[in-house]
Amino acid sequence: MQRKATAAFITAILIACLFFSYSANAIAEFPEIKASSAVLMESSRGQILYQKEAHQRIHISIVNKIMTALITIEKAQLGANVIISNNAASTEGSQLNLESGEQYAIEDLIYAILLTPANDAAIALAEYVAGSVDEFVNMMNAKA
Repeated sequence: MQRKATAAFITAILIACLFFSYSANAIAEFPEIKASSAVLMESSRGQILYQKEAHQRIHISIVNKIMTALITIEKAQLGANVIISNNAASTEGSQLNLESGEQYAIEDLIYAILLTPANDAAIALAEYVAGSVDEFVNMMNAKA
């Protein structure tokens, strides 16, 4: 009887060791978050799984880019191409230096606005989805 208890105890210790080593490895392999702030949320329950400086104030342009990407994904076919307008090509500020008349896949422009401050790409997407920047702003406000 004592042997069975000892075997059960050793088995429990081994299982615990395997569990804790697995958990430690899972934590050790978590990717480094280079962003100044981040939030990872499980959407169906709204549970925050990870946060880094979650309450840090960020510039509104970040929110505009996220809303631009979200609305474009909802309203446009990702495989379609956008022809860059004169208005988008002449956008000031941070840009990709897109040229009027060039064609880009919607998906590529979405990546551009999310990875870089590509104001010209954001304008091109807004014009493609809504016909004008003003109408796209109305769509963003309605969504918000």
